[in-house]
Order: sequence, then C-alpha cells, then structure tokens
Amino acid sequence: HDHPELKEVFDGKEEPLVILGFSNYAAVSNLLLYLLQRKKQTQSSNPTVIGYGFGSPRVGDLLFTRQFDDSMYFNTVNEADIIPNVPLAVMPNPQKPADPYLYEHVGQMRSFQKNLGTWSFNHALSVYREDLETLVT
Repeated sequence: HDHPELKEVFDGKEEPLVILGFSNYAAVSNLLLYLLQRKKQTQSSNPTVIGYGFGSPRVGDLLFTRQFDDSMYFNTVNEADIIPNVPLAVMPNPQKPADPYLYEHVGQMRSFQKNLGTWSFNHALSVYREDLETLVT
C-alpha cells in the first residue's frame, strides 16, 4: 500500500527518525515502526527509524514479531505492571482450541521491577521515568 503520509516523513530526510510511546501509545509506536521499517525496505534512501516503548502491551502474534526488526526497537517494562502482560502470551482460540493465539513483545526487552501495590500505580508514567533516571545518574 502507498501511504502519502509516510512519504512526507521520509522524503529528503537523512537524520534518524525516533518514535516513542507509553502504554497503548507504545503499542501504536510498535505498529508505526513496523510500517516504517517495511517502507524503508523499498526505499534505500530513507533515514534510520528507531523506536522506544515503555509499558507496552503485547502487540503481535509470532508471525508479526518474526517480521519485526528488533535491532531498532527498545522496549522497557515494569515486571510489576499488568499492562505489558496483556494479552496473555497464550490466548484461547475459540474456533480452533488446539491452535491458541500466541503473543510476544517486539524489540530488545529491558525490564525492571517496582511494585507500588496497585496495578494503576505500577503502570504510572512516573514509575518508568524514575527507572530511566537511574540509567543516567
């Protein structure tokens, strides 16, 4: 498919394009990066595309994740956060019970653990920001 919006992003650009997201926006950034990676494969003059996700749910099945270029996506999750654990890695398939849906994260995974007692506190953007600050101090 030809996406005029992607053409605008790429045309004449040489500096890296960085995409990032938190929570559901991290999931969307996974999908956008995938589209941009596929577009880049057909246009050799495109810039490098790098993605960062924080607290992303699992986005794709095994077929999707095998086609994804993990070298350019960095995914950080709090092990005490429920959102990165949905959907479950194995989900029932009502039409074919013997063939369940399998979901994985994409990218180079980095995890930390900070449990503040509730799922909403554990998924707070501030928890991820604090973790990032430990990397630069």
